Amino acid sequence: MQRWKDKEEIKRKLTLPKKYGPMCLKILHEFISYHKLPHDIPVPDSSLSTEEALSRIFDIMLYSIGEEKRNEVLDDVSNYSMSLPAFFTI
Repeated sequence: MQRWKDKEEIKRKLTLPKKYGPMCLKILHEFISYHKLPHDIPVPDSSLSTEEALSRIFDIMLYSIGEEKRNEVLDDVSNYSMSLPAFFTI
């Protein structure tokens, strides 16, 4: 995996307009296609809240890394969440 050493290495970055939904969906569909994920995987739509849409995006990302790694990440996230002060948790 490529890591950037500093901001100077980023030649081109994404700048989202105020109405960023269509651009995000295009990028998400490209991600799905690149990783050869099922095309019927649930993607965000305009009826979802921001929180629900982000959950779907992260579900797609987690799906792309395989079941074993996905479960490892979800365990890590759960442990991290439990370590946060109460006002940061759900």
